[in-house]
Amino acid sequence: MSNVAPGAGLSVVLKPASSAKVDLTWAATSSTYATGHEVLRGGVSQAILTPRSISTWTDENPGPGARTYQVRARAGNWQSTSATASLTPAC
Repeated sequence: MSNVAPGAGLSVVLKPASSAKVDLTWAATSSTYATGHEVLRGGVSQAILTPRSISTWTDENPGPGARTYQVRARAGNWQSTSATASLTPAC
């Protein structure tokens, strides 16, 4: 598990659900401006989750090797600073 200090009121916890999945959990943004969160893996958007109270997501197909995830609050074209966490599978 990795805990990461928030960049904009967010923190991310990564937990290997199995060798084929990764669970992400974060503290939902308290911003009333934000409508949801965006999850990125390796800088590529994987999911946009609304409403902003949603604070979990499972990566069903993370691929092999180390992975870096980001979660950011968003509203339309606006995005918060991302909270980032990395996961390196044990060999």
